[in-house]
Amino acid sequence: MHRHGHHQPAKALLLAVLLLCATSAAWARSLTGTRVLALLDDAGKQGEYSKLLGSLTERGFDVKVETAAASTALFAYDEPVADHLLLIAPSKQLKSGLSPKTLVDFVKRGGNALIALDARATDSHKELAFEFGLDFDDTSDVRDFFAHAGTTPEAVAATNFAPVDALVPAALRVPDAAPVVYRGIAHTVHARDNPLIATALFANPTTHSAKRADGSGEDVLRLVSTLQTTENARIAFIGSTDALTDATFDTPVATTDRLTGTTSAGATRPSNQAFVNELVRWTFQEKSVVRAGRTAHHKVGETEQRDMYRIKDEIVFNITLQEWTGTSWAPHLADGGELQFSAKMLDPYLRVPLPLVFTTATEATYSVTTRLPDVYGVFTFAVRYTRPGLAAVTHSELVSIRPFRHNEYPRFLTVATPYYAAAAAQIAAFVVFAALWITHKPAPAAAAAEKKVATEVDPETERINKVNQLLKEEEAEKKKAAQRQAAAAAAAAEVEGSTDSIATVTATATATGVPAKPAAKKRGAGAKKKA
Repeated sequence: MHRHGHHQPAKALLLAVLLLCATSAAWARSLTGTRVLALLDDAGKQGEYSKLLGSLTERGFDVKVETAAASTALFAYDEPVADHLLLIAPSKQLKSGLSPKTLVDFVKRGGNALIALDARATDSHKELAFEFGLDFDDTSDVRDFFAHAGTTPEAVAATNFAPVDALVPAALRVPDAAPVVYRGIAHTVHARDNPLIATALFANPTTHSAKRADGSGEDVLRLVSTLQTTENARIAFIGSTDALTDATFDTPVATTDRLTGTTSAGATRPSNQAFVNELVRWTFQEKSVVRAGRTAHHKVGETEQRDMYRIKDEIVFNITLQEWTGTSWAPHLADGGELQFSAKMLDPYLRVPLPLVFTTATEATYSVTTRLPDVYGVFTFAVRYTRPGLAAVTHSELVSIRPFRHNEYPRFLTVATPYYAAAAAQIAAFVVFAALWITHKPAPAAAAAEKKVATEVDPETERINKVNQLLKEEEAEKKKAAQRQAAAAAAAAEVEGSTDSIATVTATATATGVPAKPAAKKRGAGAKKKA
């Protein structure tokens, strides 16, 4: 009994802790955190937004209300001081810790922000909006002389909601729904085809501002716009602080539509509170958040996921999608053909839709069976799902695709039939030619006759050849005899010239008394040598 009493307080404490955790889990509806920093023009205005701030507290947010001042900072020790920002201070310059650059950095690091402006908006507020692609009017409230609440055209009865369920529920877009009473400024976007910007509330076609024409032109007037970054951080801009106040939430108004000539039968509460609550839930990621739960791929007939496949392999790719409802995950149902699987290497070589296969209480499974491309390399298996108002789903992984190994190619290819036929025709022609060449023999008589014709010489031709040979030999003998006669004549002439010279020398020597014998002998020897 004593032991039981000893453990009773511990059990009670454990039960209290579990209950507290369960309660906190039920309240923690935002997926990015519960810390909210609300910045106002003046701390005394907190009561004007009590319903808005109270709804945040009821949904489990930790709301901290401060006055926007130069000392206010969004970061402490390089860490954000809040997960979400509610800025309703259009008359305060954004400086130091609240500068436009700091607010952009806050959003880049995953923070969410709802920015409310009006005709008092400072240049720093407009600079901040310009950073996100929005251009607000300077100081001019919008007016609508055809559709307004009460008797003043500045209280525009806005009913031109965007047809996007992720931003505006269908209940607010029905024809009989109460309008949103809007007193404030309008804006336009720089790039109308920016996929990151989604407008939640447009101005009526009959709504005007001082600087811009009606909404039927290219610069269509917008009252509330949202932007979702590539990292799924969210920011919303609304050009009316009055639309967020308790007085606007609770004050019934009579609406007038002069185009149709109708006036509401009685004063009714506007849709401001429902619309603002939905806008805050979207901005603080309490809804319209989609994620990829599980992804898998494998060959047909197998269950194991691989890092490498072969070209032309049949594979199965699966992915599950979940959507956050505010309290739990539910299956997200994509419209037919909107969800696609792609295998790409710089350019997509394969892109096929992912049809829905089955759903459970928490997820929807999409699957496709496809054949890989006939190209090898490092591919990216990717799924990117983006829709206005929904968080972008991006999944990618690298997978290698290899070519056939040497023993994996088929023996015969149907497309190569012409080449096979050409090779076979050449082989057959060579065999036929070789067989004919080997087996063919010429007739013997014809061969002997050809040999005789080739070896026999005509007798007349032989006699002529002999006569020609004799003539050539006789001619050669005559040439030799002529040469001998010429040589003999030359020698005789030489000897005769030498004898005359000796007689002349002897006569000269006798007359002068000089002996001439040696010289005669010398000349005689020379003549003899020449002969």
